[in-house]
Amino acid sequence: NILAGIIIENTLAAAAVSDRKLEAQEAEAKKQAVETLVNVLIKSDADRTGEISIEEMRAAYQSKNVQILMERIGLSIEEVQDIFKLLDFEQRGRIELIRFAESCRQLVGGTKRRDLAQVEVTVGALAQNLERLDVQFAKIETDITDLTRMADHFVHNTVRVLTGFDGSVK
Repeated sequence: NILAGIIIENTLAAAAVSDRKLEAQEAEAKKQAVETLVNVLIKSDADRTGEISIEEMRAAYQSKNVQILMERIGLSIEEVQDIFKLLDFEQRGRIELIRFAESCRQLVGGTKRRDLAQVEVTVGALAQNLERLDVQFAKIETDITDLTRMADHFVHNTVRVLTGFDGSVK
């Protein structure tokens, strides 16, 4: 029984080492895929600005090589578009390739890094929502100010018409 326990323990330890090696190989393959994808996207940057538009991203995705690279990384085109939207917080329709590459690197950097990247993406989405709310609140404030002026003007003119009093003291 002791001998069987030792054999089982050694087998489990060897399997754990093998699993860690496999995970490390997969992580390295993903990192290489990210770097290759970044190089392809740099070449897809038609106007050489260091930025890429969503149209250029979609055009690059038409390539079978890009599809394979994204599959190796574990990203669908929908997820890439979501990342693009989050990184394009200024809503210019373009993002810096460096920022996109860094986001992809973070996503393949292991569980903790992926969790951090997801938090970063969530914070980015919240920042976009807050920006939209800020714009809406500014519009509401302007509307309230306008309504207050209109109400004051209406009350002043209505009192004058109804009473004949113009507000001056004699």
